[in-house]
Amino acid sequence: MALYEMIYLMELNKKKAECEFKKGYLVMKGKGIDDAQIVAFNHELAEIFYQISALEKKIAEKHILLFYPNEDKLIELGSELEKFGPEKIYQAIEKKNGIVYEFFEKKGKIIKENFEKRKDIAALVEFVNLLPKNMMFELIKKIKFGEIGELDVSTINEKEKIKLFVLLNRSGITCFLDLEKHVLSSYTKDIKWDEVKVRLNGNYIWINQEKVDEIKRFEKELTKIANLVQFKNAERQIKTFTPDEETQFKDLQIAYLALIRKRNAFLEEEIGKNE
Repeated sequence: MALYEMIYLMELNKKKAECEFKKGYLVMKGKGIDDAQIVAFNHELAEIFYQISALEKKIAEKHILLFYPNEDKLIELGSELEKFGPEKIYQAIEKKNGIVYEFFEKKGKIIKENFEKRKDIAALVEFVNLLPKNMMFELIKKIKFGEIGELDVSTINEKEKIKLFVLLNRSGITCFLDLEKHVLSSYTKDIKWDEVKVRLNGNYIWINQEKVDEIKRFEKELTKIANLVQFKNAERQIKTFTPDEETQFKDLQIAYLALIRKRNAFLEEEIGKNE
């Protein structure tokens, strides 16, 4: 599935950037090409480049155009940083001040935000690639710029309008929906985005604001029951339960399985939103 390939590609690109940064810092500090750390980084980078190339080929074969929010700004900040050279960049990072550090910090913030939203961005990329070509190219341009401005969506159906509106906001492109025909950067009387990202048993899901307390209570209950099951199971390994204790343990397991099913239903609903 292209969605998961794009997510993994973003993870590999982050890993590549981190390796290149660490290697560059060591080189700046005087490490030679034969140094064990430099050799290790070169081996790791070679493997990462191979995996990236293979993934990009797979994605290209599916005729998917890749793009990222604020990509134009990242290119602009990268160009500004290149003017100073690696040594000044690393020195600025060590001192944590100056114009070079400001550029680096701004670029890092965008990269960090995109990485944290990588699943939502991958879903957005996949969806946008399915839209009519004219709209697709216009959207890609606006998303890379980082702002929608005003986009005519009258040629797609209501379900697609809502999905686009949701995926844009989840990916960090703030916008509002005019049900007549536009997605807008400025607020209209129609639809605001009203979702919150919350943690659920090691995963994150998007929910409407009014469901936040419900999910938090559920998460707390699931954690409590899971810990009890784990404790009782360990206790059962070192002692023989009485009939009453055995019944209580089975009831606890049943309650835990019911919560797991409810958790899975929440997660499946989240997956369904992106389909």
